[in-house]
Amino acid sequence: MPGVLWGEMTAWEVEKQREVSGRVIVPCGSTEQHGKHLPTATDTFCVLEVAKLVAEHCDAVVAPPLFFGLSYPHRGFPGTIELSLETYLRVIQDIALSLARGGWKKIVFLNGHYDNLYAIAYALAEVAPSFPPGTIAYTLSYWEGLAGEASSVFTEGGRGLHAGLGETALCLAIRGELVRRDGMEEEFLARSPLPSPVHVAYFLTHPGSLFKVTASGVWGDPLPATEEIGKNLLKEWIGSQRSATGRVDKKVQDPVS
Repeated sequence: MPGVLWGEMTAWEVEKQREVSGRVIVPCGSTEQHGKHLPTATDTFCVLEVAKLVAEHCDAVVAPPLFFGLSYPHRGFPGTIELSLETYLRVIQDIALSLARGGWKKIVFLNGHYDNLYAIAYALAEVAPSFPPGTIAYTLSYWEGLAGEASSVFTEGGRGLHAGLGETALCLAIRGELVRRDGMEEEFLARSPLPSPVHVAYFLTHPGSLFKVTASGVWGDPLPATEEIGKNLLKEWIGSQRSATGRVDKKVQDPVS
């Protein structure tokens, strides 16, 4: 029997799975620096793993992940490959339209890289009028599926936003052989935790912003991360993202209910 990964199925197996729920998850990651201890595809590995776990519990198919995204805040660091905004918007829209034409009714762009989120939302809003009747497409970031203590652990109380405890723990659980423990180092921004408006106003509007304010490319503390913490976080997503996806589907179709 096929699993949940589109790329490992035949075309006819994909179609059979489409008929079950009409739901497909598109993991959206990036290829960029994550300090000296994490692989450049960290965002993609993490969001793909969460997508797989969720898909197994909601009859979804996981499309091949996007390994490239909007990584312009990391410009200046080695190891980063970025798409232009114009290209990224078109890629998201082309994928959404292709899936919609293929009969998929619930298209979830699961985001794994913060800087992608607004662009995905805008891209989908612009192309939505072209969808067949009954088709919806939306985006959310995988960390939104965490609440309470789990969310605090992942974000280090809102202070760790890149290559810190959360992402390092997930990588240890998912691809532990790729984590270089001897390269771990802690770095927090002087004004961390920053309010959201500051993050948007500076980091999302200035190419190379993270390169200018950090020496290591890390925003957090990866040193306390363990494989066990990562596995516990993954368990949280199995239940929470499954229910959250269902609630979002309903609200998008009937927002006043």
